[in-house]
Amino acid sequence: MNTKLVLFLGAGFSAPFGHPVMSGFRSAAEDSGTLSRDELSFLSELWERARNANAFLASSQFNLEDILSFFVMKERLDDAGEREDADRLKLILAKVYTHTRNTRGYWRAYDVLRKFLGPAAEGKAVDISVITTNYDLNAESAFYRLGMPLSLGFPAEAVERQAGIVTGNLYGAGGPLLYKLHGSVNWYLDSASGSVGVEGRIVSVFDHHGADMPELPWPCAGDYHRDFEQGVPLIVAPSFLKPALDGPLPKAWRGASQAISEARHLVFIGYSFPPTDVEMRYFLAHSLGRNAGLRSISIVDTRANDIVARLRAPGSWAGAHFQELLRPIEGDWTRSKLIL
Repeated sequence: MNTKLVLFLGAGFSAPFGHPVMSGFRSAAEDSGTLSRDELSFLSELWERARNANAFLASSQFNLEDILSFFVMKERLDDAGEREDADRLKLILAKVYTHTRNTRGYWRAYDVLRKFLGPAAEGKAVDISVITTNYDLNAESAFYRLGMPLSLGFPAEAVERQAGIVTGNLYGAGGPLLYKLHGSVNWYLDSASGSVGVEGRIVSVFDHHGADMPELPWPCAGDYHRDFEQGVPLIVAPSFLKPALDGPLPKAWRGASQAISEARHLVFIGYSFPPTDVEMRYFLAHSLGRNAGLRSISIVDTRANDIVARLRAPGSWAGAHFQELLRPIEGDWTRSKLIL
């Protein structure tokens, strides 16, 4: 029987590929060059709300989760008109989290996953599942580069929008299962039919002079978000106040829970176990409570030792068995190697 390995990817997994963690979103959004003046003005309004609230609640006006938590609460309490703002925000998030600075070296950057996984990258003696709280396409790109396109655990339809010269697809039947707990920048829910469109195509890209550029996932191509004719992406904005889950998201949570309950090795990459994420504690407790064969819980992070020390400290939410299985791997995951 193959060893079951579950990779749980947090924001720190995507940071080496140029996508911001929560505390760095503001500067990344302002420097990306992908947002219009109106979009930047809209974000400034969100930051202003968070700054005003600081007089009553200690929070960070620069942390995206804090900022959007105020936004979600305002959406709950105010009258009509906020839905349009919520959709506008999702479109902004999609732009920022598909932006890539190094288009020519796009695929080479993902070679680090093969080095990190080592023998597990061959996929012969290890069954891999991937869970992520991110909604960017870094997990898909890394496994595509590895020659193991990921599989989605729900029925999806191809997006019909014209995409130019198609050379591949991020997803493939039979690959490691992917569970995106907060949705994805390339998922689109048809609220009328309940169907989900997924844009996984890889296309040839050309610059303004017609010169051939490297292939890219279509959502990462420069003109993909120009008119958003494909709709608003199905993503859950990173907030401490969680909204109801739509479309395939409940199935993603159930599938992820099942994967964790069967895991032999559970590896957290770039997930810091923030004290505010109470929801994830109960999700992990429910999932691991059904797992009798778990052998290790690895924490791969630049602050892994501190994270493990916090989880093992008196008064921690982590139970005794969870603490016993913890194994820190200190450092940038792109320069580390997984040992099962």
